[in-house]
Amino acid sequence: MKAIDINEINDKELKKNLDDINNLIEAALKKSNDNINQKLKSLSQEVKKKLKKNKYKNMKNFRNIPFIKINHVQEQNINYVINPVILILASLKPITNFIYAEKTKEILKIIGNQNFILYFNALLKDMRDDRVMNPDYSLIHQYFKIPNPNLKINYLCLNPGSWINQILMLLESNINIVKLNNINNIENIITKKFRSFFCQIEECDQCGFKDKIPKENNSLIINIILNSAEQYADELSNNFNALVLGERIINPSKYCQRCEYNLTIYKLFDKTSKYLIINIERKNNNKMTLTFEQNLKIFDNTDNKEYEYELISALTIIDIDSIILFIKDFNNQWNKLAQGLPQKININENVKREISKQNPNILIYKKILKK
Repeated sequence: MKAIDINEINDKELKKNLDDINNLIEAALKKSNDNINQKLKSLSQEVKKKLKKNKYKNMKNFRNIPFIKINHVQEQNINYVINPVILILASLKPITNFIYAEKTKEILKIIGNQNFILYFNALLKDMRDDRVMNPDYSLIHQYFKIPNPNLKINYLCLNPGSWINQILMLLESNINIVKLNNINNIENIITKKFRSFFCQIEECDQCGFKDKIPKENNSLIINIILNSAEQYADELSNNFNALVLGERIINPSKYCQRCEYNLTIYKLFDKTSKYLIINIERKNNNKMTLTFEQNLKIFDNTDNKEYEYELISALTIIDIDSIILFIKDFNNQWNKLAQGLPQKININENVKREISKQNPNILIYKKILKK
């Protein structure tokens, strides 16, 4: 048998030790680099958040609360609902971000003359500019007065929900026109932030079969009609799903394809929006009142999870003399605007209770995205 050279053993052991050391060094360097990269990424995200949060703080001549005249007592032939509707939309961050975005400049160049988005963008910039004491809203009103196949509303309509829906639809369609005729990837901020999608669920309570049918009636606003003859007050969060989605019903003419048992039919949100705009219509005989102190909880069928929404704005329009807005500004400060003049609300005041007392027509909720 041939003797084994001790030097060969030492060389192998030394090589193994060196390989182990190199592996440890590489692992340590990789871990260190990963930690550094993670810290840099986290820091970058934090900086972006701070820049985004403070985007408008240092902007010259920027009004924290947009302004437009909503007192029209002395004016003739003007729809007094339109301006407060524009004001509540102008207070929303995605709308404000949109009018100042670089992509919007491209849209305005491409869209052509006499499109609604041009008048809307110009007016909202003036509403945010503290050098403009009386933003000129006449072009917007003139646009709505002239007969137009793109309008689904009469100028004299006094339903604020119908006006919000019409304005958002015009903005959405104007952006879509540019998307269709432009190679640049322009995101439709209205569709992304405000449009909710619904579906119908057909479910068998006997064998558990379930089928989802997407519905075409997606919506930019949610209509709630109150027509109760019974006088009582209840929290919106307790009634929201029943008022918007309706009840579960057993359909006597639809049968399960597995066991032939009658199917139960109900409606769900197929895809929830980031902002939820609710239009409350009260019929003449309605005696029910709603309160709004609790957050809304809405189940999203596509994500298969429940989202929570917080109230950020409310609008009450009773008549030309009585218009009140509650707006949460970009600093999360509640403001009350009676006839358009902003007044900060003390942090100790129960804002939502005060909103409830005003019986608002419009409520705007924002999705709470948990970290």
